[in-house]
Amino acid sequence: MSRVAAIISYIFHPLLMTTILFMAMFAINSAPVMPYESGVRQIITVIFLVTFVIPAISISFLRVTKSISSLKLENRKERLIPFFFITIFYGVASWMFLSKLNFTGSINIILITITALILLLTLITLFWKISAHATGVGGVLGFLSAIYLQDPNKESLVSISAAVIMSGLVLSSRLYLNAHNPRQVYAGLFLGFIFSFASILLFA
Repeated sequence: MSRVAAIISYIFHPLLMTTILFMAMFAINSAPVMPYESGVRQIITVIFLVTFVIPAISISFLRVTKSISSLKLENRKERLIPFFFITIFYGVASWMFLSKLNFTGSINIILITITALILLLTLITLFWKISAHATGVGGVLGFLSAIYLQDPNKESLVSISAAVIMSGLVLSSRLYLNAHNPRQVYAGLFLGFIFSFASILLFA
């Protein structure tokens, strides 16, 4: 079971949540991505590179230089530097999509919200260890739920159901691995959901 929980934690890594979110949005043809029905693979590839590959390489570099003791970032204080760099990478990605790729307002709002959420996660980590995994899946669930309210359809309901299952698996895995206590995972889920859900309803 420990191995299964670890695999789930790797598959649904927080850095992969943005890619998973956009894959789901393209799969259900949600309103924010409808103008981009062509070139989907290229868009997903760019999102994957700038929101997962580059941040992951930077974290690996921190491990090689012994700035952090483990890629799992179990120590709260060791999370601060990686979270700070990830915030910068996501900020640059948001700027790139906004100014260089001419994406629509809704997609820009989603990327800016994710960046702001990571910054908030970093600030919270100054004082308390909150679950980044739970925040990530909560964000996906929040975005998809808000998009469904704006454009209800059966495909969106399927994606929300999948996000709920994903959230359950991730939270259970983090608790089983003793990576976090219940308060840390539930707080992360709530933070990710509310922040993402509200941003779509208020600004998209």
